[in-house]
Amino acid sequence: MKRIKPWLLLALVFFVGVIVGVAGTRVVVRRAVREAVLHPARVQLLIEKRLTRRLGLDGSQQSQLDQILSGTRDQMQTIRQQYRPAVALVFSNANQQINAMLTAEQRVRYERIKADNAVFLHGVQLTP
Repeated sequence: MKRIKPWLLLALVFFVGVIVGVAGTRVVVRRAVREAVLHPARVQLLIEKRLTRRLGLDGSQQSQLDQILSGTRDQMQTIRQQYRPAVALVFSNANQQINAMLTAEQRVRYERIKADNAVFLHGVQLTP
């Protein structure tokens, strides 16, 4: 029994480390996604800085890169606005079907889950 205790303690420490690592990663990823959704210009600036440093871009190239990324961001925003109603309809239909199969208690938990994960929907509402 004396030989098993250290191994159990080691396994417990390892298990707790994995749990803390997964939870920490989830928090970091959620924050990064939220920032990217809410502040796309910051993401563009970060991309520009990294490419400038890694590629050794000169001033002219930096200016061109800024124009390219700004134009791309604007085009993506236009595309998102065009498809957002169709995506919202798909989510709304799925939401109605899921709600229909759940018990009252499950619906309460489901609403909480949707609220917790709203940032990943990029502003698309699950309810009509």
